[in-house]
Amino acid sequence: MIKVYTSHSCFYCTRAKNYLDNLGIDYQALNIQEDSDARDFFVKSGFRSVPQIFVDDQLLCKGGSDGLVQMTKEDIQNKVIELTGVRS
Repeated sequence: MIKVYTSHSCFYCTRAKNYLDNLGIDYQALNIQEDSDARDFFVKSGFRSVPQIFVDDQLLCKGGSDGLVQMTKEDIQNKVIELTGVRS
């Protein structure tokens, strides 16, 4: 499953989530200000800005929401298959 690491009052986080919603792609939103496990993973991954989008603890795309909105639904699905080896 796609995981979107977010924080409060983050325009780019909302943009990423809305984009996935509009494409009809399921995801889990994890707020690093509320979820200590999500925050720990995020920090250990070396990122300092949100959103970051992961699949199976691997980065889906570089550039947060900017990188995500450059991908088509097919691009996202293909990348998920590449990272997980599983077709949705």
